[in-house]
Amino acid sequence: SDSTSPRLILNVYGPNCVPCIKEIPALNYLNAEIQKDPKIQFYMVVDPSLFFDDPDSLSEEELLKRAMPLVKEEIRNYGIQVPVLLMKRPFKVSRTGSIVTGTPETLLFKTKPLVLYYNFIGPISEETDPSKFASDQKLLFFKRMAGSS
Repeated sequence: SDSTSPRLILNVYGPNCVPCIKEIPALNYLNAEIQKDPKIQFYMVVDPSLFFDDPDSLSEEELLKRAMPLVKEEIRNYGIQVPVLLMKRPFKVSRTGSIVTGTPETLLFKTKPLVLYYNFIGPISEETDPSKFASDQKLLFFKRMAGSS
């Protein structure tokens, strides 16, 4: 609701999620491309509960506090360049009772009013060769759906 851009992209990332890690080069490319377009905001979103075996035993404050260094380590280890946000309850990754059912998953929203208009399940692209990003059909389709040229 704080977004000033007409479009919002949320890529949901999970630790130890191999497809999430494989799509990072493509996400970094998209982030650089989308930064050129002020009408789109792009974030990677992490459910902090995915880092722990029993997250319900932790208060939200403790969950966020303990997850933050782990998220920073993921950013450093995998070279994530997309701005990262942590989910707060009641938002979570769950097969039931949640808009996000797994990782990776990328949601495209229009913000005025806030409406989900497209949901990519799985990696946007697993292409890792930067020389192929501009012609990768999956990335081109994603940019078109996101409203970027």
